Amino acid sequence: LDQSSGSIYKLVPQEKKVEALIKDQNSLTKDAKIAASERFLFIYQKDLILRLDFFKNELKEMAKEDSELGEVADIDTYLSNFYLLSKQGSIWKYTPSGDNYQKGSFLAQKKDFTNATSLSVDGSIWVVNGGKLENYAGGVKQDINWQGFDEEPGSLTDVYSKEDTSFVYLLSKEKSTIFVMEKAGVYHSQYSAPTLPEASQILV
Repeated sequence: LDQSSGSIYKLVPQEKKVEALIKDQNSLTKDAKIAASERFLFIYQKDLILRLDFFKNELKEMAKEDSELGEVADIDTYLSNFYLLSKQGSIWKYTPSGDNYQKGSFLAQKKDFTNATSLSVDGSIWVVNGGKLENYAGGVKQDINWQGFDEEPGSLTDVYSKEDTSFVYLLSKEKSTIFVMEKAGVYHSQYSAPTLPEASQILV
């Protein structure tokens, strides 16, 4: 995502080339957030939600500004759905409905997500909120049973987990470390580097 030009590019390693998927899209020059599934790229911008179909190379508007969303901290996909993390205290789930999507609340009740920064969906939903990791399943917050850690990871900024991965990846800029744990909360490994405080997102 090149926000300076409003463009999105795809790297094709086998052919050693970069393809432009979207070029000069003015709406992407702001604080756009993106999430990809196997077929679609979802793009959240303050005044609209776009979907890029990789198969058809077609860009479509899914929804316009929604005052109910408020400030969106992050976006992610799971199966055919996509999710928005709202700092107003909600996680919105969008499910396919004909040629569009139906919006519904994932949570049983609102939470304080004022300081939320990251969302990752693997069936349950992982949220980094105020530097701490939270997990939600069935619309309800779950306890995380930390095991094998010398101490809980420091203040977190990002989380990554998917249905086809066995682990949850946690970025702590405070400790210049990426922690890896099993989804049950069991410590697996960690990776440290002096440049990690400059990182903003984990992709695996």
